[in-house]
Amino acid sequence: MSIRATSAGGAQVEFSSCHDDEFPPSNCISPDTSEFWMLTGMFPHEIVIRLPASATVRQVQISSMNLGSVKVSRASGPAPGSWNELCSFDMSPTPGVMQSESADCDAGEATFVRFQFLSGVAAFAAVYSLAVIS
Repeated sequence: MSIRATSAGGAQVEFSSCHDDEFPPSNCISPDTSEFWMLTGMFPHEIVIRLPASATVRQVQISSMNLGSVKVSRASGPAPGSWNELCSFDMSPTPGVMQSESADCDAGEATFVRFQFLSGVAAFAAVYSLAVIS
């Protein structure tokens, strides 16, 4: 088992639907778990992570606060083109409480992984970490 989506391991944020200079999207792939990516309540939001190398995604893990439904997709190749769904799930719906969920995926080869946050349970949400397990 190998964890793929960390900035220390070479992963990069390719796209995010919102950005705050104090709480940037890169925080959710940082090794520092006290940092987070702040999301406004204007759902849906998404982030696209470029993995350091192509990998077979078997599981994803998310640590967050105030997220609702999540959909995870993959794309392969030098640029994201068509997306294939890996999994979708709901985070535990308690506002203001740290959430930690993992989901098994329909294993598939990926260079890019897209996390779509379809809903939240409060006006603001935070993503502390995203992990892609191969």
